[in-house]
Amino acid sequence: ATALAAVHRQNVIHLDLKPDNIIISPRGAVLLDFGLSRHFDLPDLLGEESDVPMGTPAYIAPEQVMGNRSVFASDIFALGCILYEAATGEKPFGEPASPAGMRRRIYHLPAPVRTLNKRVPRWLATVIAKCMEVDPSRRYANAGNVAFDLTHVDQIVVAPETRTLAGGNENWFKRLFKKKPAAPNFSMPAPVRGNGRAIVLVAVDLTDGMDALAEEVRGEAARVLAASRGARLACLTVLKTELIGQDEKTDSAGRSAYVNRLVALRDWAQPLGLDDEAVSYHVVEAVSPGQAILNYASHNDVGHIVMGARASSALRRHLGSVSTEVVANALCSVSVVRVKRIEENAAQAA
Repeated sequence: ATALAAVHRQNVIHLDLKPDNIIISPRGAVLLDFGLSRHFDLPDLLGEESDVPMGTPAYIAPEQVMGNRSVFASDIFALGCILYEAATGEKPFGEPASPAGMRRRIYHLPAPVRTLNKRVPRWLATVIAKCMEVDPSRRYANAGNVAFDLTHVDQIVVAPETRTLAGGNENWFKRLFKKKPAAPNFSMPAPVRGNGRAIVLVAVDLTDGMDALAEEVRGEAARVLAASRGARLACLTVLKTELIGQDEKTDSAGRSAYVNRLVALRDWAQPLGLDDEAVSYHVVEAVSPGQAILNYASHNDVGHIVMGARASSALRRHLGSVSTEVVANALCSVSVVRVKRIEENAAQAA
């Protein structure tokens, strides 16, 4: 579900999700074989060439059976089929070899999971059933929500043991065979706070060690995390390098500048009291701190950035500040922190 959410955020529908196309690696699930996929920034040449069902018959979604390749929830239906098979040892619709056999899933529900395996908990049966709703609009809104339920099972509202097709079998049959159904208006599922997968990036300037601004940035990071249940915190500090000339890689005592900064970053984050699995630490060497922050945020699908801003100066006004660059170019929301007493001291000095 996590891998699928990442694919959907890139504007891609896989459209052939099945066990053979999934590898479980130490770093998580890896999805393979995008030969039938659709990217919404590119022409759908497969869809233009043919309106026959495309996909693996055992896992294909009802709307795919009807030739519709425009619904992100088609992958969620396939995910439900995979979960069903993992829980029961049976494919929910068998392995139909004809279009008529594939169309049966439109008006026939599979056997309830718990009738095949009583050991399956009711919450899991509920998740599977919601993934496999015939009507795409009744499935999970996005794969991130599937991941959230699978990691917060105590909050799942358990569904009844038996269920029926929305509107009845006959109405569904009439609706789907009277004319080709239009694609539901699915928007791109953006990173959702609270789904246990959002990433908050906090950029800390530790060039001069711990100071009042670094402490204020930590306080803001704590507030953002409190409002973003389950979010992962990525702590970033930039080790500025020179554009021309040899950079000093060690301090006066011969210690690595990189290691020193990494230790300082860990010390900065320690008061937040986060579990090891909820926080990561990154020291990036770059000529431009602003560009380094933007690159990290873009490459890691960051949903929110927290950073500090120093007092204004003639040089910053002329060249532009790091925070201004990030705010102007970031593809996510940004919280910029200032410290009032620093501003007041700067004004008095001027």
